[in-house]
Order: sequence, then C-alpha cells, then structure tokens
Amino acid sequence: MKIKHSIYAGIALLALVITTTAQAEEPLAEAELSSGLAIGQVTEANRSDGVLTVRVSFAAPEGANNRSEQEQIYHRISGNTYREEFYILAGENRHLLLADTEGTPLTIPSLQITRDGDTVRGAWWGKFPAPEEDITSFSLALPGGMLFDNVQISDE
Repeated sequence: MKIKHSIYAGIALLALVITTTAQAEEPLAEAELSSGLAIGQVTEANRSDGVLTVRVSFAAPEGANNRSEQEQIYHRISGNTYREEFYILAGENRHLLLADTEGTPLTIPSLQITRDGDTVRGAWWGKFPAPEEDITSFSLALPGGMLFDNVQISDE
C-alpha cells in the first residue's frame, strides 16, 4: 500500500512540476517579424537598481513551412537605428537602450534569426533605464517590425 501511495505522490509531484514549468515559459508578450519568419516572445522584463533588462526569444509561427530560412534583423546598430528602432514606451516616456562608457548600446551587436521548420535559433536582450516604480508595463519596439505591447514588469 505504501508503494501505491508513493507512486501517486510521485505522479502528482510530476504533474505539478510540468504545470509550473509550462506556466513559467508563457511569454509576457509576442510580436511577429514583419517577414513572418518567426515570432518574438518577451520572456523577461526585470526592473532592478534603475535598469530594466528585457529578453526576447524566437519561435516558429503556427503552420510554419518546413523550409530552412534565415533573416538578418540587424547587423550593427547605427545612430539612427539606435534612436528609431530600439526603445521602450513607458507611461509618457520613450527610453532608449542604455550604453556603456564608450557609447556602445547594452544589447547584442547583431541579430540573425534562423528557422529550420519548427526550430528557430536566435535571441535578443537589452538594458533600458527603468521606468518609475508606479509604472508596471511598457511597449517594446525592435527592428524587424516588432512591437510588443503591454509587457508586464517584474521587480527584483
């Protein structure tokens, strides 16, 4: 009888872990590349010490074909691109990517998305000035026509 209870307890624990993992992987927001190659998914938006860190992963759109494709979203960040395509809107303010002491934006220097059927490779992250504490969500604009609306902020 003890073995039977242990098996049921193990199955219940496994179901809880699977459910929790599935819930944790739910994206905060989604936006499709204008080309249709992939869907961007905001997986993190953490505010800590005056900095908002945002992470985006990519997935194949539903019904994606089985072809292999790739797209260069950007190969470098120029002054115009920096101001026009990388920002968050929070409240009434537009925040650009933070930069290091040499003026290099705090993000990956280039982004290429590769899709092979349902498998997509590519990820993006960036650091922005954190919105005020009373602001709990923002919109994120990235190259490739991506606009993520109503992204909820987590405070660390």
